[in-house]
Amino acid sequence: MSERNDDLTPVYYRVSPGFWMNRSWSDDMRLLALYLLTSPHRSLEGLFWLPKQYVLGDLQWSAERLAEPFAKLIADGFLAYDETAEVALIPKAMKYQAPANPNMDTAALRRIQTVPPSPLDEPFQQACGRYREPLAKRLHEQLPERFGKPQLFSSLLSSTARARARGPVDKSTIRPSARVAPDEPVRPDWKAAAASLRNPGHEKVPTC
Repeated sequence: MSERNDDLTPVYYRVSPGFWMNRSWSDDMRLLALYLLTSPHRSLEGLFWLPKQYVLGDLQWSAERLAEPFAKLIADGFLAYDETAEVALIPKAMKYQAPANPNMDTAALRRIQTVPPSPLDEPFQQACGRYREPLAKRLHEQLPERFGKPQLFSSLLSSTARARARGPVDKSTIRPSARVAPDEPVRPDWKAAAASLRNPGHEKVPTC
């Protein structure tokens, strides 16, 4: 649980009980992962500035002890990290606790502006598009210098949003063979099926 209580930082973070079911993680991997999920430096949306010196100080670890579990969490897909900008991304953070309303989206936008730009911006925006589409749209509109690439934003739209953008389907373009009358259920012709069994290889079973 985070102890900070301001308009930018949530007061708690959710941790799934399934967290403890990964038997392939070492004790150091598990402790580091739990630290990343509940760290006071973390943000709700999972993109945050995290110099490794902060981790070393908070956990009272040496750099040598940190190196292996840190690298393994990255290899396992739990964490992404940009060494140059010192930015961390928890890719599935918003799967478990996404901003739930426009006010939380606004707070997320303020937090994101405190994080240095990095190559992790793109996978972060993809996560927004998957788990919190209104936030992805506001990133695109309000922070265009970082998240305004049209080709990237269009790829984030859900299939429902893309369908809305395309408009209604022109039914006249559907091939007649692909249409089935709504009141005309498809039934197999059992007599023809029996005939095909008596004379194998001579007749296929019709489906309607």
